[in-house]
Amino acid sequence: MKSYDNHISQHMLAGVYPSNTSMISNNEQCSQSSGFQIDDDIQTTNSCSEESVNSIESEQNDEDDLSPNGHGVSRCLQMNNNCQDIHEQYSTVHPAEHFKSQAAVWVLKTKECHKLTTSTMTSIIEDVTSFNQTVLSKVEMAVNSALENAGIPISSIPDLSEIFNVDGIFGRPFQGLETAYLQEKYCKQNCCFVKPTPILLGTVQKWKGDGPNRKYETIKETMIYVPLLSSLEALLNDNLILTLVTQEHVHIDGMLQNYYDGQAFKNNDLFREHKDGIQLILYYDKVEVCNPLGSKRKIHKLGVFYYLIGNLPAKMRSKVHTMQLVAIVKKSYIDKYSMNAVLKPIVQDVKKLETGCTLSLKKDPTVIFGTIAAVSADNPASSALGGFKEGSQAYRFCRQCYITLGEIAHVFHEDQCDIRTPEQHKEECKQLKKDHSLSKEFGINRKSALDKLKYFKVASGALVPDIMHDVLEGVLQYETYSRTYSRETLHRIRHLKQHN
Repeated sequence: MKSYDNHISQHMLAGVYPSNTSMISNNEQCSQSSGFQIDDDIQTTNSCSEESVNSIESEQNDEDDLSPNGHGVSRCLQMNNNCQDIHEQYSTVHPAEHFKSQAAVWVLKTKECHKLTTSTMTSIIEDVTSFNQTVLSKVEMAVNSALENAGIPISSIPDLSEIFNVDGIFGRPFQGLETAYLQEKYCKQNCCFVKPTPILLGTVQKWKGDGPNRKYETIKETMIYVPLLSSLEALLNDNLILTLVTQEHVHIDGMLQNYYDGQAFKNNDLFREHKDGIQLILYYDKVEVCNPLGSKRKIHKLGVFYYLIGNLPAKMRSKVHTMQLVAIVKKSYIDKYSMNAVLKPIVQDVKKLETGCTLSLKKDPTVIFGTIAAVSADNPASSALGGFKEGSQAYRFCRQCYITLGEIAHVFHEDQCDIRTPEQHKEECKQLKKDHSLSKEFGINRKSALDKLKYFKVASGALVPDIMHDVLEGVLQYETYSRTYSRETLHRIRHLKQHN
């Protein structure tokens, strides 16, 4: 159980900072590239100009942008990697707090980007503080010497001794951030923290303890949910993200560049009415946190749900920083309480988004529309989300059509198959509720909770194919082998003809 809790805590860290550790103070939210703004007297400069943002779409194939020295997007995606470029104007009101916020950015960025343990990060903080104090003392000696040589009395400069105080804000920049507890406490109080919510799935009665202390207890079985709307609100409060999400898509006739150009977008009633509606791409997979060959396999196996915003340019969607945690739950709980029970809180939030949800963006109430545009997962996971048969050996194993296991060897084109439709799927789910023996004939286990959404249907092709297993690890290797073998055979035949 300990490994499960530790894994949850790590994923919670990924989910509760939806702006990718873009820190947000009590007074003002900030972008990933522009650092902090603690109060009105502290000014920051956004390193991503409007020109660099507008050039993203026109430079989709420019590989230079992927390097740390590239243009605006890659720079802003590196978790405030250019905090040193911020032009600060220190106020006399909260200089210590402003300096501390910069130190918090550095701690979080260093720990998460380099995947450091808590003990390692604590050791680094101690060493950096010691080095900082040593340098500060040397600088103080040099400044005092220079002032004496210039004939300037040190006492005539007010607050000079306080600036070089090794126990001050410059000597101890990480004061209040020395431990993981203090770092988390500071983030909860000053940053854009979205608190994960435990959701009760059910209870079980178990004996706990040994000997005279043995007693019967009620154990709560829960999932961890990061509220989708709160996470989305925090993400959209990032200046760069909001600009990219709301900018107009440039369409090139005859080219399929992204979701905007496909029929799924054009036929979606919500996106027809709200062109800038939020396109949520949901991702689900299972992860084994223990040794897959050990005795604890499957016991602590987890199901994890993530989302990303499809409105973002392709370059940003491929970055891990833009993928946000939605939920994490034990795989055994999914099997016990059903996938629909786990999807319930996600569906409830998406329903609110479909009808228009008011979010606070830059302190202004803004109505945002959106829905799930697509679901990305491997074949078993995607079928589980849609309520279809999950095994590859099922009679009707495909979530896109009605092909049977016996037809798979000689049916290779979509035109030869009966494609599933939302209307037909709805009718089949009604019949299945009355007679579950039809499950094999329909290739359906249950009606999915995702079908409760108005603008997303599991039988509309939105459960996208698993390209890695179906193509890269599937037919592609056989196709490549077949073509290679055919060329070798033709070459040998020609060689024999030449010699005969």
